[in-house]
Amino acid sequence: MTRHRAKQLEYDYPLPKMLAGKKKVYEEVFINSGGEATEEDAYKHLRAIQQQHDTEHGWNCPGGIHEGVFQDTDKKWYAYRHQGQYRIQ
Repeated sequence: MTRHRAKQLEYDYPLPKMLAGKKKVYEEVFINSGGEATEEDAYKHLRAIQQQHDTEHGWNCPGGIHEGVFQDTDKKWYAYRHQGQYRIQ
């Protein structure tokens, strides 16, 4: 995965407009700023993102290629997550 490819997820694989009777109100590909020195630290950052943006708060991420970590050209590791927030309208 690359930064460009992660950002493209939103366009190539848009999340559904409706999910479980809720309407999508926001969609993003979150990439942590600054990066991490190690892959392990990037995965820790990803776990924090998952906890802060959980289903209890209306967030959904299909998993698989939609979240993970990558090493960028600056040799730092970055967590990314393609996620949407859903609410009953």
